[in-house]
Amino acid sequence: MKTRLVLSLAAAVGCASLPIAGTVTAGASTPNPWHKIGTVPDNFDQPGLVVDPDGTLHAIWVQPGANNTENVIHTPASLTGTIGSPTTVQSGWAEIEAIPDLVSTSSGLQAFWGGMRSLDPSETNTDTNTATAPADGSSWALHQGNVAKGPGDYGSGIGAALGAGGVPLTSWNATAGVYVHAGLDPNATNYDVQGQLGGCCGYYPDIAYDPMSGTAWVAWVSNATNHQGVYVQQIDPSTAAPIGSAIQLPGSAVSYGGTPDQFDPQIERTPIVADKNGVYVAYTAGYPDTNKIVLWKLSASGASAGAVVGTGSELRAPGIAADSAGRLWVTWTQNGVAHARRSNPADTRLGAMVSVAPAPSSSCTSLYELTPAAAAPVLDIVGTWSCSSQNQLYLAQLYPGLTVTASPSHFIGKAKVTFTVTDAGVPVPGARVSAGGKSATTGSTGKATIVLGPVTKKQRITATATKLHFTGGKTSVLVVPK
Repeated sequence: MKTRLVLSLAAAVGCASLPIAGTVTAGASTPNPWHKIGTVPDNFDQPGLVVDPDGTLHAIWVQPGANNTENVIHTPASLTGTIGSPTTVQSGWAEIEAIPDLVSTSSGLQAFWGGMRSLDPSETNTDTNTATAPADGSSWALHQGNVAKGPGDYGSGIGAALGAGGVPLTSWNATAGVYVHAGLDPNATNYDVQGQLGGCCGYYPDIAYDPMSGTAWVAWVSNATNHQGVYVQQIDPSTAAPIGSAIQLPGSAVSYGGTPDQFDPQIERTPIVADKNGVYVAYTAGYPDTNKIVLWKLSASGASAGAVVGTGSELRAPGIAADSAGRLWVTWTQNGVAHARRSNPADTRLGAMVSVAPAPSSSCTSLYELTPAAAAPVLDIVGTWSCSSQNQLYLAQLYPGLTVTASPSHFIGKAKVTFTVTDAGVPVPGARVSAGGKSATTGSTGKATIVLGPVTKKQRITATATKLHFTGGKTSVLVVPK
């Protein structure tokens, strides 16, 4: 098994920020708290996730097996967060690197992982492996033989996507390289995108394909001398051949004490996703602490637009997902708490931050990995937790957060106050606004009016907004007696 890369980080991100709405912590309106999926070998293990058209989450993950072997397991979860019965993809393997990936195909599900089925010298499944299943994941068929064979892929996490025409694109890192491969022929070329940066070393690759533009990108973390940071490389969506040169994403590493550096982002796949508006990457920035979560949109020339999604201290494990309504979710952790924000349909504005309870139980002390997937209106997040003497996968769900503003926000005596309720800048009709013992419902423009005052003493009146399938938001109005 590989050990986690430990780096140091550098500095501020110089990019234009999208508007950052006020924050709100998810409470009673959170759809589900953490629910256990299963036990995993290591604290850096990360599942592969996809959501099917009916909103069912499919997770592929690695489970410790009998006699020091390992199993690949599929577990579904409903749109309401109910964990389904697991099915075995493969069992009793000699070694599996516990960062598999999963894609949804025209005929069902396809899993990819690095591993060796046995130590037999004649073994045919020794590198990158795949198995397929119908859409419900009820039964799995192993592809006999490797689908890619290259340096170290049996011991590396796999990032996968479907490229042009549904051709599988896979990525992994090994020794000094980060490799990409197209198709299921192990004799096809493995392209090293890290070598152009001077070799050692590249880590945590993943791939996204945008059918709208016909472009595919691989993203990874480089630790090569003078080439530290998060890099992206456009690749041919049919062959995986590199197009142009690798591009460093702004602020992912800067000079500290005269040396370019970065901090371990606490991920196993660099978060990259395509939605109807393009390809996006999320990553951490900041030094001596990771104090920013950054989102960048890619174009043919590289990083074309950026936003600081979150700020604070000890920000880790960035993630990104596109939901079925065409919106982006960006996720991260902070001191064991999972946070998320959802975009508007144009991906130009982000809504209120929502959060889930710090830990699934008192025995779980540390949240290491956070992997998102989404089906509107629900965000699924799978956390890798250290619990007692075992490492566990837990699923939680979040709804997008409401943002509430008041006009006027302060007045003397008595006034009609107009409350505006939005979701990432989009008006939310049908939200119930409550303030000062009164309530009203927002119309098509997201506005509701409540008469407040008079009061006998200066006070701040809290207004809350709630709606089904949203996390509530709040604001306050300062009222002063005449």
